[in-house]
Amino acid sequence: MKFCWPTTPVSATPQDSEVVLVPGPRNSGRLDAYYRVDLRIAQGLQSGRHHVELFADVANLLDRENVCCVAAFEVEPDGAGGFVAQPIERTGLSRTIEGGVRWQF
Repeated sequence: MKFCWPTTPVSATPQDSEVVLVPGPRNSGRLDAYYRVDLRIAQGLQSGRHHVELFADVANLLDRENVCCVAAFEVEPDGAGGFVAQPIERTGLSRTIEGGVRWQF
């Protein structure tokens, strides 16, 4: 399944003696596709009325740098007397490993 976070495009417009950022239609753009592989390994143990489960989880197993959001915009001249706003993207969660024990009684 392909998933892309929504984003709002921004343009740069000269106004008086400064450049103003102007947002476009809300959530009308999309960031790059977000791909992530997660892994869970679990082992359950039964002892009478008690059930113990040992587990290990790995989020973002392949450690892919997925773009999660836009942190800021960098304004640059477009060469034709105007300006363009380039988004500075931020990446999300890197590989995360966790483990634990769940005890049901």
